[in-house]
Amino acid sequence: MPPTSPSPWRCVVENGREFYALASCPNDPGLEPDLINHCLGRGDQLKHLQHVPVYSNASKIMYANVFCAACHKDLQALRAWQLELRCNRAWQAATVLEHLSRGRYSKLSHALRGPKGLTCKLQIADAASEGFWHEVPGLRECRVASTTCRKSASPRDVMLCSSYTAYVYSPRMFSNYRNFHCFRCASGSASAVECGARPVAYANDAPNLVSRLVMGVRSHFVNPRRCRNRANHIYDPISDKCYEPPVSVSELAADGPSGGTGEPVRTRVLRLVFVVTTAALTAIF
Repeated sequence: MPPTSPSPWRCVVENGREFYALASCPNDPGLEPDLINHCLGRGDQLKHLQHVPVYSNASKIMYANVFCAACHKDLQALRAWQLELRCNRAWQAATVLEHLSRGRYSKLSHALRGPKGLTCKLQIADAASEGFWHEVPGLRECRVASTTCRKSASPRDVMLCSSYTAYVYSPRMFSNYRNFHCFRCASGSASAVECGARPVAYANDAPNLVSRLVMGVRSHFVNPRRCRNRANHIYDPISDKCYEPPVSVSELAADGPSGGTGEPVRTRVLRLVFVVTTAALTAIF
């Protein structure tokens, strides 16, 4: 049996809801690799936005994040979400944002962490609405399930794990698996499993430590006025920053009637460094 290619769709969790989201870019050689990395959750900028899904009112597609929508050229009619920044500290928003600017983002828990034990999460309040499934047409519910195999797993189990979907749930591991073979190649045990999948919150009675609303804002992550000189105008309303696409070598080397200077790339780069350095020294003195 030939290996199956990975699905462009991923089951994501947002504020207790589980649904499919388009989590890949089209096979277009003209796309910037940096934008693709951000769509895949591997980018260096605006890391928390890489795990906030967006919905297009035009195409009726839910994307894993705004960067995936950008690489599909589907930014014009994104649904505005009511975003909530909830933290474990009842501090003023300005203090929280200042601390988060010096903190880090956890890809595992999707939490923003700062000094003095600060932990925050960015959530879509709309997802908790009772009418969420009716308000977002075309959305498909799913269950987050493991498809990860151990290095020592049987090659047959690995192959069958990726071949079909028939969810099972392990009460011992508190985890869903795509099928029984995924369970076997992940755990290696022969413990009992139950047919079907459980919601992500099933059997999770741990207290919610991130519960204080620090900041609320409505946004669709696109702001041409604020991000005037940036490609795609992708905007983060929490940090008030724009996505900065990298400057390509072709842009530095542009010449001819299109407006380039015709000088070598090395010369232009050195001139750019000189201008930036001069401006910085002028600002200091």
